[in-house]
Amino acid sequence: GGWLGGGGTTRVWFNSVSMSGNRGFATGRGFALAIGDSTNPMDVRNNLLVTTQTSSGTATHAIGIVEGGSFASLTSNYNDLYSASTPLAMVGGLSTPQGQTVADLAAWRTRTGEDAASISADPLYQTNGNLHITSALSPAANIGQPIAGVTTDVDGESGSRTTLPDLGADEFITWSLATAVV
Repeated sequence: GGWLGGGGTTRVWFNSVSMSGNRGFATGRGFALAIGDSTNPMDVRNNLLVTTQTSSGTATHAIGIVEGGSFASLTSNYNDLYSASTPLAMVGGLSTPQGQTVADLAAWRTRTGEDAASISADPLYQTNGNLHITSALSPAANIGQPIAGVTTDVDGESGSRTTLPDLGADEFITWSLATAVV
């Protein structure tokens, strides 16, 4: 996961994050994305923010943000915010007692007013260490929002990045099969 914040507009576009494994007795919370700035604009789109971590201590979350009021500085949509367990997120801080947990995507939408076109589903990564999606059957396939200037994925493949992109860093490529009867 990563922590973001601190000056200007921060753009978090087309990232794939997978936090997995057993954290043991962790005392701090874990986040696929932690936003530590409540005043500068944050643009979070087309990301796969996934946690399947387990812990006998504190929880892990798909997303957390220190903002707890109007969320005027946050633009977040076309993401997959997925946590294998609840709660999904934290708002108002990145730890308790100031941070408040948000159970699921519906509650996140209600609280922040963001992520109307986002999903909360396992994106079907190839493995926890290989964050390519497995196929066009991934719930993250072909549901993103094109962003001007972002034309290729992490592998340099264009796929449908400019028309109907996959969420995350990988654009799953499908090939047309041409057949001829001779």
